[in-house]
Amino acid sequence: DPERSADSPQVVRVGTVASHIMSVEIAAGRVPPVKHLPYEPRPGDRIERRGGEVLLHEDGRWVVAKRDLILMRTPEDGRAQRVGEMIGDGTAYLPDQRVEGDALELLTVDEPAAYRITSADDERYAAGVRPSAVYRKSKPTDHAMPSREAAMLHRVYLVLPQPLREGARYTIHFDGLNTREPATEFHHQTRINRSEAIHTSHIGFAPGDPFKRAYLSIWMGTGGGHRFEGLDSFELIDAQGKAVFTGPITRAHAMGDVEKLRVERDYVQTDVYHLDFHTFATPGRYRVHVPGIGVSEPITLDEAVWREAWSISMQGFLHHRSGIELGLPLTPYTRPMSFHPAMGLVPVQTDVTTLDGESKAIDESLRRLSAAGELTPVPEAWGGYMDAGDWDRRTPHLRATYLLLELLDLFPEALAATPLSVPAAEANNHLPDVMDEALWNLAFFMRLQQADGGVRGGVESTSHPRAGEASWQESLPVGVFAADPVTSYLFAGNAAKASRLLKAYDAALSATYAQAAGRAWDWAEANRPAFAQRHEPRALRDLPQDRAIAAIELYRATGRRSYHDAAAPWLDEQLARPAAAPEGPLFAYA
Repeated sequence: DPERSADSPQVVRVGTVASHIMSVEIAAGRVPPVKHLPYEPRPGDRIERRGGEVLLHEDGRWVVAKRDLILMRTPEDGRAQRVGEMIGDGTAYLPDQRVEGDALELLTVDEPAAYRITSADDERYAAGVRPSAVYRKSKPTDHAMPSREAAMLHRVYLVLPQPLREGARYTIHFDGLNTREPATEFHHQTRINRSEAIHTSHIGFAPGDPFKRAYLSIWMGTGGGHRFEGLDSFELIDAQGKAVFTGPITRAHAMGDVEKLRVERDYVQTDVYHLDFHTFATPGRYRVHVPGIGVSEPITLDEAVWREAWSISMQGFLHHRSGIELGLPLTPYTRPMSFHPAMGLVPVQTDVTTLDGESKAIDESLRRLSAAGELTPVPEAWGGYMDAGDWDRRTPHLRATYLLLELLDLFPEALAATPLSVPAAEANNHLPDVMDEALWNLAFFMRLQQADGGVRGGVESTSHPRAGEASWQESLPVGVFAADPVTSYLFAGNAAKASRLLKAYDAALSATYAQAAGRAWDWAEANRPAFAQRHEPRALRDLPQDRAIAAIELYRATGRRSYHDAAAPWLDEQLARPAAAPEGPLFAYA
């Protein structure tokens, strides 16, 4: 009999993926969150240096040392143990995480003898039935740092000898499994129970969208794919369970079909079926119901769904802003100001560009310059958007800004009328909020524009963040990339586009960006040949496109013929290329 306790794995959901296959979701382990704690030294504490060697500024001097600071503590038994990761200034530390709770017993989880299904409503299961096969797929739901031990979610598929009966109640007994409870109840109601096999858009659709589709498919891990037999139609049902639409179920992808993506292979490894409801346009909240299997998550049909998705996505830009404090009432996510001169962090100029590399290039440059005593602070290098896993703000981020401006260019009325989560000063000004968001990043690069017009490629620390440090605690040196033509062309295109769009709102600001765009173009044109000689073609592979887009935007903003002529050769080359006809299963059911 398995040992069970409050820390045992817990059954969190039961559903069906076919009329005769139960899906049992079991959560094992949890990773409690940790937060920075003030460091109070104890007898026997010591700090160990680990990680790669980088340039650091410690105790008023430049040193090369291992990056991370690990707090070791000696308890009463005398054996030093790792406790957490120290913040660079020594005032706080981040405790190590631990996975709490028992793991699922993997010796028995795949054995049919570990399960027994009974039912008082279905005589076929009255005496207890073992599944004929058990399959499983498992995935981590969280992991503890730094050990990377994981909390897990296991989906166990019980293949039954007989289909389940609609409306019947069943009991799943875990005779050989260390779940928290020895059994769990399941009421088979396919118009109520969510099925993992029915996939829908979490965004929803506008009623008039010409494309509305759900999918039916299941891949069962050790059991592989599944082919559904005997299913002809599906329903859309409303909140009361009433069918409001019926459509056919059509197979669009067969197991083994090759998809022509970067690597040609069968990515889903199972049959995929289309459940199309393109013609249904009644606003409301619905679920997709497949008879005998279950329902999907709710789908919303409403004119506001795309606007809501847009607003949520744009809040991600806000959360990635550097040089600003975040918190209520702007956002429930709170974060102190990061990477701003007001907090004492001032980047210094390097002699490398983004074409030379990333943090390693910054580290090597600052080592040279610090040894020569030639470090120049750049206090204006603040703002922009931080990257996903570290705090850099570099040239590629201008591509995201261009896309925001492009959307405003395409849909000016709709986006100008859509409020976003932006600081009060921006929310109350005369610009569309999406323009304010785009200018947050563009203004950062304009502050990095040199007197000669060249635009520097952003900022980067000497390494990825120190273990345990958050953005507002950065203790690594931060360098500013030198100007390069790729950054300058990208900035010129962005600034010219912003200038044209700003004319309707702020003539003075429009003129400022127009002037900056022209200066960046002139510098890039003058310095492009020298960079082409110094760098491999691969480093400059996007330069022709970036130059052409900059020229196009400058032409649209100014009407100057020289910009038109600069873009024409690249455009002619693109138009001369034969259009590739899309083919393959991907396009058949996209």
